[in-house]
Amino acid sequence: MGFGLASSLSGNTLISASGIVMGLGTITIICKAVYNLIFHPLSKVPGPRWNAISSIPLLLATFAGNQPFYLHDLHEKYGDIVRTGPDSLSFADPDAAKELYAERPGAPELRKDPLVYPVSLNGSFSILNAPNHADHNRYRRLLNPGFSDRAIRDQESVVKLYVDLLMQRLRENAARGPQDMVAWFNWTTFDIIGDLTFNQPFGCLEKSAYHPWITAVFQMVKTVVIMSGMGRYPLVKRIILFVFKKKIEAARMKSTEFTKAMVDHRVSSKAERIDFLSYALQQKSDKEFMTREEIEATSTILILGGSETSATFLSAATYYLLNHPHVMQKLVGEIRGGFQKEEDINMLTVNQLPYLQAVIKEALRIFPPVTLGSPRVVEGHGKAIGGIMVPSGTTVNANFYVTSRSSRNFVDQDKFLPERWFDGDERDPRFETDKRSASIPFSLGRRDCIGKNLAHAEMRLILVRFLFNFDLELDERSKDWAHGLKVFSLWEKTPLLVKLKPVA
Repeated sequence: MGFGLASSLSGNTLISASGIVMGLGTITIICKAVYNLIFHPLSKVPGPRWNAISSIPLLLATFAGNQPFYLHDLHEKYGDIVRTGPDSLSFADPDAAKELYAERPGAPELRKDPLVYPVSLNGSFSILNAPNHADHNRYRRLLNPGFSDRAIRDQESVVKLYVDLLMQRLRENAARGPQDMVAWFNWTTFDIIGDLTFNQPFGCLEKSAYHPWITAVFQMVKTVVIMSGMGRYPLVKRIILFVFKKKIEAARMKSTEFTKAMVDHRVSSKAERIDFLSYALQQKSDKEFMTREEIEATSTILILGGSETSATFLSAATYYLLNHPHVMQKLVGEIRGGFQKEEDINMLTVNQLPYLQAVIKEALRIFPPVTLGSPRVVEGHGKAIGGIMVPSGTTVNANFYVTSRSSRNFVDQDKFLPERWFDGDERDPRFETDKRSASIPFSLGRRDCIGKNLAHAEMRLILVRFLFNFDLELDERSKDWAHGLKVFSLWEKTPLLVKLKPVA
């Protein structure tokens, strides 16, 4: 009986203790919610109440691949500044974006959010996630010469080689039915950036297939984005990592081993010409160099950024042109009227097509290839952004999709209207209120996209050659291609089926 009584008392004590712990936990959560809603420094910033209490709504949108659309809807409802989490803000105004990304000379640069930009898969840092300004500046000083306008023009023969091959392969396959232009554009840009980075192609165009390394990298992108979103919930993140440890680790190892093998092969072989890694491998001084691990991490970023941006633009531009026949007709007329023969089309001559430039700007605005933005963390004594004082510890961001699709920044923001970019006498008064600087597909400031010159060169050259060689018709199955796509930093693109008719 004594044992039973002791056991009963022990059980009752345990239940009471558990009740106290749960009660205290509930009180803590309620107090935290009340503080976030009423007393927090960001309590006056517009936004949904649930977002003021927790980051879970934004996290769920990220997991679902809907983050840019979710943020866009919040801004349309609440305005240019929205509280998206207890200590996070989103900005839609281009002037705020300039303040956020320190575009103005002499402005202090905010640190990238380490939860969004964690250490690279190999345990090092790259030009994308460099944790401090000194390291990022070191990377840029070494790599910038390879991405100048002059350097890109010097590599035109390499780019032309693969554009020629794309035209050849499309002519070979045109009669076989609608072609998936998402795949063809991706294969082309991957082959180009592979040769420009490693001095060897991936062979995608030849084989009509992705290289295994590219497949491995793509598999990790989605995982990294989702796990980065879990950074504010470390316990949940640890549970997910534990449950899926084998799959995640296998994918990580596959990606890093491929990258290391590619860099090792490039270093051990004698490069026939200067490539992007030629600049990364140089050592200007005892402090001015990149470690092998930094080169490997940066190589992955160069491959993804140097291919996916251009390929996504080309897919989107093709889709919007096919859905706007009058725009397509005008652009094709400018291209075919401007060049008598294909040999006249090169990186310099395509710059002489004004309507092409307007089409490119509008396609980048309505469908920015990278939508995440570049989340930063406010430190020190806070910072004035968008007309409000943002306290230290706040994550701030200007999502590129949000800024370019805001009704406060562009008239008819959801319509594909290249004429909004006309200047001078051709300027349409309807677009006088457009805030053109709100279209920022390559980011802003000192950490903008290092490969934007290459991307622009590829976009112009490939699109002009494509429309010079083929008449296009959108397959019925792809009529709504741009609607319903998921986004995990990069667009998760579905096949874009297009019927091709070679121009004699």
